[in-house]
Amino acid sequence: MEGIDDEWQLSNKNPFREFASLSPGNYKFRVRSILPSGITTQEEVFHIKIKNYWYANNYAYALYFLILLAIITIIIKTRTSLLVMERDSLEKLVNERTGTLSRSTKS
Repeated sequence: MEGIDDEWQLSNKNPFREFASLSPGNYKFRVRSILPSGITTQEEVFHIKIKNYWYANNYAYALYFLILLAIITIIIKTRTSLLVMERDSLEKLVNERTGTLSRSTKS
């Protein structure tokens, strides 16, 4: 594999070659074989393109951003709602105590 393993692999009983954990990108796989008569065949080149993982492309990053934005919006709206409820409760309490105080000063 050009750029990964530039050495030719010698013939053995295992006709497979494995390249684990390849990074996304374009690769050239060059192959040739040795016939039983000892003649080496012409080199063949296979062009291989490994795409980004589904979770590591621009669409996924845009989705992650939108999800983060939605979470932040939900947190802000929830917190604002709680603060409004607390403000209303405190306002009610102030009005009750103000009413009690003004009634006690009239007496």
